[in-house]
Amino acid sequence: MRYVDIVVVGGGPAGAATACGLAAIGREVLLIERSLGSHHKVCGEFISPETAAHLVQLGVNKLMRVGTCGGLQPDLSMGDLIIALSATPADSTATHYVLGEPHAPTADFGLVHEAVHQAKHLGKPVRVGPIVSSDIFYQPDSGLAGRWSERGILAVEMEAAILFTLGALRKIQAGCMLIVSDVVVEGEFVRITDEEMRAAVDQMTELALHVVTA
Repeated sequence: MRYVDIVVVGGGPAGAATACGLAAIGREVLLIERSLGSHHKVCGEFISPETAAHLVQLGVNKLMRVGTCGGLQPDLSMGDLIIALSATPADSTATHYVLGEPHAPTADFGLVHEAVHQAKHLGKPVRVGPIVSSDIFYQPDSGLAGRWSERGILAVEMEAAILFTLGALRKIQAGCMLIVSDVVVEGEFVRITDEEMRAAVDQMTELALHVVTA
């Protein structure tokens, strides 16, 4: 029979954070979670600057954003996987964190390299390149997506620029993997189906777990 100081039931954000905090002060902790892998759920939060700071305090040294994006290149298809090299900040959040100085938010090369390697090993095709981070969900400038596309930007999302900036400031590895969930091609908006989304999330989650545990 195994004896521990504390048993934490539930490995979600609260349970995992509690277990990490107790282990950090020397307590022997047993964390129990009924789910052996990832599962689909409704989520209303994201990796905000505050969330990232809390994760760093808990000892996290790798942050991998796994999410969706709008594809900006006409050869992208629903469910394609993108590994971000850099994230152009189209909002001011990242700029505030570097006190207004010029800054190019860039993913950790070690995570990018490992993601490409693991994707090849798992037989998963991926696109690697620059993305843009914007805090505007419904863009009023109808021509902006086209201008981003002409500059070679692969996709638009909402978090990577500040995540990469915090990685640089906190001296931790930060990366970003995205599923193409919609594409605007010649003015036509196309959205991924629920079935395609589930299949793509499973593939991306498997790849992300291989990368951060390598």
